[in-house]
Amino acid sequence: MAAELGVDPEEAAHVKGLEFPMHDPRAYQGAALAYAVGPRGACHLKGAYYSLDAPGNEIGLSLGITFTDKNDSAQKGALTSKILSFCELYNSFTLCQFSPLPAPMIAQALYEVTGQEFKAMDLLTFGERSLNLKRAINNKLGVTREDDHIPDIACKALNEGGTAGIEPDMELMLKEFYTVSNWDWDTGKPKKEKLMELGLEFAASDLYD
Repeated sequence: MAAELGVDPEEAAHVKGLEFPMHDPRAYQGAALAYAVGPRGACHLKGAYYSLDAPGNEIGLSLGITFTDKNDSAQKGALTSKILSFCELYNSFTLCQFSPLPAPMIAQALYEVTGQEFKAMDLLTFGERSLNLKRAINNKLGVTREDDHIPDIACKALNEGGTAGIEPDMELMLKEFYTVSNWDWDTGKPKKEKLMELGLEFAASDLYD
């Protein structure tokens, strides 16, 4: 629509066609990355950095998700990879994103329902499998690394407010995320060996063979 109206596409506040929620990507730089690489685009439910990357929050400690400076792009790639996988669990288990449970509690609830014992890190693998399957589907539909992009209107530093003069280093965060997630930097696809590792052989075959 921006192109049809002769407007700079960088003024269109969306990622992958989904408009931004109320949480500004400049306020939590991990949120900027989660919006960029998330399967639905700028979805506040797929990478809840606005609630997880805050002092005193212990929801993700058992998974190695620790508090960092919200205005520092360093280490956001690795943490966002974990947070996106963790957030995948909520829809899968029909849990409320706004009443988050620690991973050990989710594992215990799963044991009570199924009788199978799981560790907290097993749950992270479940979420990672879901995230990579969605990414492979998106890739088949035409999504590439170029779509992992925050437009200027939601990324450029502001002149006032709590984030005045601060701008997320998107390339730094994306490169770290891709490395940790084992996604291919050139194509934006999960690497074949990553899909195989997660037991997604059918997706690997569909995406690469």
